[in-house]
Amino acid sequence: IAQLGGIGWEYGGYTEKHAGQHGRTHETEYLTDAKKVIGTKNAFDVYEKVKGPLNKKSKVIEIGCNLARNLREAKDRYDSYSVGVDINPEVISINNQYFKDRGEFFVANLRDGGKFLQKFKDNEFDLGITCGFLMHVAADENKKSLIKEMLRICKNVWFSEWYDSKNGYTETVYTELGGCTTGEDLCIY
Repeated sequence: IAQLGGIGWEYGGYTEKHAGQHGRTHETEYLTDAKKVIGTKNAFDVYEKVKGPLNKKSKVIEIGCNLARNLREAKDRYDSYSVGVDINPEVISINNQYFKDRGEFFVANLRDGGKFLQKFKDNEFDLGITCGFLMHVAADENKKSLIKEMLRICKNVWFSEWYDSKNGYTETVYTELGGCTTGEDLCIY
C-alpha cells in the first residue's frame, strides 16, 4: 500500500499501519477525502468561470497524478482526454485500467528538468494541473526547467501546492488561464 505514492501523506505517508483503520485505504484517502475532492472541484469551477467548460475534444494533463483524482473529475464532468505522469508504476497501471481509451499514463521521474515532457507539442493541452507535486522538487535549475516545460505544453495551468508554515500547511495556488510563456513570477521556484 505504501508503494502507491511517492512522498508525504498521499505520497507514502499512508502506510501499511494505516490499512483498515476506520476503513482507510489508499484509494479512500486519495480519492474521497473531502478536503482534497473539494479542491479538485473548485479548480474546475474556476476554470469554467474564466474559460468555459472543457469538452470531449479537450486534453488535460496532470503532473504527479498519483491516482488521478483531478483527471477523474475532468473525465466525469467533460469526458475530456486525460494524460497523467507519475513516478510510481503501480498508480500508472491502475490509471490505465480506469481510463482505458480516454487517457494515457506514463511513468517518469521529472526531477531532471522535465525532459520527458519534451515529447509533447507546444500548447498541446488545454489545461495542465499539479496538486502537491512541485513542493517535492528541489528549488533549483531543474525545477525552473520543469515548470517552463509545463508552461510550454499547456495553454492554461493550475498549480496547487502546500507549504509548511507555523500554523500547519498552507495552500498556494498559481493559475495562468490563457497563454503561458514564463514561470519566472511563480513563487514556487
